[in-house]
Amino acid sequence: MSELLKKGETLSDGVACYRHRLREHAADLHRVRGSPWPSSVAKAKMREQIEALAAAAAPNCDSAIEHGLPIGFVTKAVSAMVRNVEGPAISFVESPDALGLMCFLFRDQIVVRIEQELDALADDGAAMSERERQEAEAQIMADTLMIERGECALIWAAEERGDRLSQRHDSASGAWPPARQPTARQPVIGNVAARRIDRT
Repeated sequence: MSELLKKGETLSDGVACYRHRLREHAADLHRVRGSPWPSSVAKAKMREQIEALAAAAAPNCDSAIEHGLPIGFVTKAVSAMVRNVEGPAISFVESPDALGLMCFLFRDQIVVRIEQELDALADDGAAMSERERQEAEAQIMADTLMIERGECALIWAAEERGDRLSQRHDSASGAWPPARQPTARQPVIGNVAARRIDRT
């Protein structure tokens, strides 16, 4: 237990210390998951979106050249809820793809204007890329598991001494050694739950 406790620290104090560290790691994880994305990533995705909309709504000019027919414009099926009728009802109508046609006609202007909006909202100093998020989250989760293992080891040591310390109901299963997995749970009180440990 000496490697799990500070000098003069009791088992109960040690568990409280580990839980304080767990709360800090939970706050770090929340910060990572809530971090903004780099503006460069948002701009790249926006350009792909505009390109896809423009390509999907490109007018069909082949028939006009080959057969003298009118230019074909892309339409989209639009659904709407019908009210003032018995029971729910939905209607469908074919409507010109106005948004796609705008992207086809004014693609560059739209991209420039949206990039300006993204620049105004961006916080690249606090932004994290997908790789940075994955690496940071993996490190936090690994550290959290090690802390939980220390916490569970202290709770197990207290059990062996005949003392009962409350066990959090959301402890990771990997925090307990296989031979010491809790087999029954008492009712949860607040954020913790007392568990009986199968010693067999």
